[in-house]
Amino acid sequence: GGEFNVGIGNATLDALTSADKCVAIGYEAGSAINSGGANTLVGHEAGKVITTGTFNTFVGFEAGNNFDTESNNVGFGSAALGGPIAGGSSNVALGSSTLASLTSADFNIAIGNEAGSGITTSNDNIAIGRNCMTGTLTGNGSNCFVGSSIGTQLTSGFYNQAIGSSALGNLISGISNIAIGHDSGLTTTTGDH
Repeated sequence: GGEFNVGIGNATLDALTSADKCVAIGYEAGSAINSGGANTLVGHEAGKVITTGTFNTFVGFEAGNNFDTESNNVGFGSAALGGPIAGGSSNVALGSSTLASLTSADFNIAIGNEAGSGITTSNDNIAIGRNCMTGTLTGNGSNCFVGSSIGTQLTSGFYNQAIGSSALGNLISGISNIAIGHDSGLTTTTGDH
């Protein structure tokens, strides 16, 4: 059996067989963990379906509640990393509904209410600000957006950088676009610059 585990709350760590060093606090937090060790889960259904995933930290109502075999993710906030995950690892989400649509993407960072909530399979993105990168983003990634309502329409594209509220706010697809300042590049919908 597992060692050095702490479970507080109804149905926490219910399926545990050999996992070590897990902490689960809250209704059904980590309830499916069997061999996935070193997970820290705090909140109602936080990390609820993790089975073999390791080194995840989820704090908040339903944070990371669809993860199962994924590892090295951090989610703080209600429904942070709470999407239909199927293979994403090494993601960081801070804020309510951050990275909430993630399916198989890796190495994304999202900070702010609903930041990165549209990223599905795109890797290596940074979204900082309320409603930043909320478009259904797939593809290569490596976009960096800082400010509110940036990348709300972005569906594909990589190496784009924007700083300032609504900068590149209407960009749908593009490569290597740079916009700095409020509403800069707002009329750009597609393009490679």
